[in-house]
Amino acid sequence: MGGDGTAHEVINGLMQIPEKKRPIFGVVPIGSGNDFAHAIGVPKKSDRALVHALKGENISAIDIA
Repeated sequence: MGGDGTAHEVINGLMQIPEKKRPIFGVVPIGSGNDFAHAIGVPKKSDRALVHALKGENISAIDIA
């Protein structure tokens, strides 16, 4: 739960974990901008986004380069 800055920090941390052991990253936007969440199609309302993340709906790989 957080905004673009939180997503940035968490993704950087996750990239330190070997790919085969890396957990799935779920996004619940509660920041002020939430551009990252919007770009990957996460619902705007945090309660809907939380349900979406916990259900593991629409899991996909993203390019972080």
